[in-house]
Amino acid sequence: MWSILLPVVCSGSLCPVAAQTSSYDHLETARVHFRGGRLDSAVVHLRSSLDTSGHPTRDDQVQAWLLLGVIAFYKGDDSGTSADFRRALALDPVLKGDGLARYDSALVVLFNAQRSTAVVDTGPPTSRSNAVVDCTKTCPSDVVLPRLYDVSVFGVGPDRFEAEHDRWGMITFQFIVDTAGQVAPASVRLINSTLQMKTLERDLLLGLERARFLPGQEKGHRVPILVECKLQFRSGALHAEVPVSPRRRPPS
Repeated sequence: MWSILLPVVCSGSLCPVAAQTSSYDHLETARVHFRGGRLDSAVVHLRSSLDTSGHPTRDDQVQAWLLLGVIAFYKGDDSGTSADFRRALALDPVLKGDGLARYDSALVVLFNAQRSTAVVDTGPPTSRSNAVVDCTKTCPSDVVLPRLYDVSVFGVGPDRFEAEHDRWGMITFQFIVDTAGQVAPASVRLINSTLQMKTLERDLLLGLERARFLPGQEKGHRVPILVECKLQFRSGALHAEVPVSPRRRPPS
């Protein structure tokens, strides 16, 4: 666990979050075509739902890639299914595939086989890729947690939040630190927040996405680790646990 006490500052502005999007409409239409057995039409709409011009959410992208994988499976293209599942896992590395069993139990096997390859190994050649180690609540006793070393991710900038910083509140995130010590793309999740400013939440989210860590290790090898982070505001200062130190459990 790495704990700091920092003056609260924030910078930058963010684009508003889109509400309902055309990507969502394409995804829903694709589901209708899929249920009707019109697989080619479903694929067309799923591809359209992934077009970034439609502002797809991460969850919608995950669902689109999963359904594309199911359709590829029905067409006898197991390699296409595997590739689509890897794309879904790259967006959500802790995604569970149990629900795929309602289509075919073999899909669950294919899905789980992709998990260890979904987190890209961007570390040195001597490092290895492995399944994500969940250290949010408990953590194997032989795992060394990632350690934050770049404090600047919390930023220094305009004082437009100054009047709000005296408020109390806490925000909790979860995210994956990969073998290069970087936050895995699209892995940051807001778990809970008592803050009153959504723009401040989003600034902190962007800051964490740029964070740099000393990578976590298991048995002397670098591994991607899912961690929890708590940021608490106390009278104009930010107290951060990055990551939170979890209870230890026996090694895997």
